[in-house]
Amino acid sequence: MKPLSSSARRALIRFAYLLPVFSGMLLLIYALIPHLFFVYGDAIYNTQSPFELMQNTWKESQALLNGAEASAKAVMFSFTMSAVVILSWVFTAVYATVAIASAICSCIAFSHRPTEREANRAKRWMQFFCPNRVLYIIVNLLPLLPAAFPYILLHFYRTQMFYDMSLHHMGPPDLVLAAVAVLLNLAAFLLLMPAQNEEHMDMFRLYKAK
Repeated sequence: MKPLSSSARRALIRFAYLLPVFSGMLLLIYALIPHLFFVYGDAIYNTQSPFELMQNTWKESQALLNGAEASAKAVMFSFTMSAVVILSWVFTAVYATVAIASAICSCIAFSHRPTEREANRAKRWMQFFCPNRVLYIIVNLLPLLPAAFPYILLHFYRTQMFYDMSLHHMGPPDLVLAAVAVLLNLAAFLLLMPAQNEEHMDMFRLYKAK
C-alpha cells in the first residue's frame, strides 16, 4: 500500500485535532432533542432530552432530600443521582473546554512553522488546558458518562427505589453515539501519532530552531 503523502498526513492531523469539537457538537445537538421516555407499569412518561432528564432528576433528588418522610433508600438514591448529575455536567464542561482549545490552538499552531514563537505559544495554551497526551485521551472518554446517564438512572430506580421501569429511545441511544464518537476521536489521535512526530505537528511537543 502506497504511503500517504506529507500533505495528506498533515491534513489528517489537522482534522484529528478538530474532530473532538465536531463530534462534541453533534452529541450536544442530539442531547438537546427529546428522544427518551420511561415506562412504569401502564404509565408512559413524557419524552425528554437527556439534558431535561438530568435537570428533572436533580429536582426530584433535591425534593426527596428536603422531604421530612424520605426513606433511607430514597435518601441514598437522591445522593447518588445528585452526584451523577454533577459529574455529568462537569465532564461535559471539561470535554467542551479541551475540545475547543484543541481546535483553536491547533489551527493557530499549524498555520505557522513548527519552530516559530506563535506556534509554540499556541501549544503552551493547549497544554494549559490539557497538559499531556494521557490526559487528552482521558478527556476524550468523558462524554461516556453523560451519555450513560439514562441507564444509570434506570439502574438506581430499579435497585434503590424498586421501580419496575424500562427505558425507551426514539432514535439511536446516546451511549452508542458517544461510544462511536470516542472511538473515532481516539483512533484518529493515536493512529496519527507517528505522523505527528514526522511532520512536526505534535501539539504536546515544542519545537525549537537549531
